[in-house]
Amino acid sequence: MNSPFANRFLLIVFIPTFFFIGINAAAQSKKDIKNNKVKAITETVTKEGKPIKDAFLKYDKNGNILEEINFDNNGKIKERTVYKYNNINEKSEKVSYDTNGKQIAKETYKYNSDEEKSEENIYNGNNILVSRSVYTFNGKGLRKEKKTFDAKGNLIQTKTYQYEY
Repeated sequence: MNSPFANRFLLIVFIPTFFFIGINAAAQSKKDIKNNKVKAITETVTKEGKPIKDAFLKYDKNGNILEEINFDNNGKIKERTVYKYNNINEKSEKVSYDTNGKQIAKETYKYNSDEEKSEENIYNGNNILVSRSVYTFNGKGLRKEKKTFDAKGNLIQTKTYQYEY
């Protein structure tokens, strides 16, 4: 059966469905990583028929990413990032290193009693504070405001969040 209706049906139903499935297969959730006991993922890109390692991700038993290595177009390490988590699986630290293993950036995170991120500190490669952001929340537990301060404590930006219900 090769009718115009059948061809349109295939284009309208089959191709978007295939595309949707392909997108979901590529991006794994933390829950999927944990439930399937995934320890690591290697991402490879094929360019001009040649496979090139693009990224390597290592996970803990809770599905938290522990290490992420990104590679350049030649398959050589471009950047390595290491993550740490607190006792209730909230990300507490993220440290990035260059190709030589030298620290280039660090972020630390603190959480309130409702397990919402309440503070974020950004450091340079020498562990010198660059900026500090503090989050406040409304009565429903949603972010109300993010205030960012420079290393000297001067307010440099305020971001507000408005919700429509």
